[in-house]
Amino acid sequence: MRNTITRTMATSEIKGFMMKVVEGKPTVVELPVLTVTGKATEKDAIKELKKVHGKDANVTVGTIECHEDTYEISVEDFMKYAKKVEK
Repeated sequence: MRNTITRTMATSEIKGFMMKVVEGKPTVVELPVLTVTGKATEKDAIKELKKVHGKDANVTVGTIECHEDTYEISVEDFMKYAKKVEK
């Protein structure tokens, strides 16, 4: 019997910018890096940035870095923390 469960997960780190008016002048503000699950396209990235900063925010995408990492958990811990799904 297996002792561990492994899964590979894709994530995307989105570096974005927002245009704001500061003291009457348009200013570009660098946003904190946003990490989302899955491989994001530019359209996905803009949608995710607007979820965080407001649907009317004037945001743009600088870069999107996609990563795939493999995670492992013991079967014991999986059973302890997992939520049972009814069919």
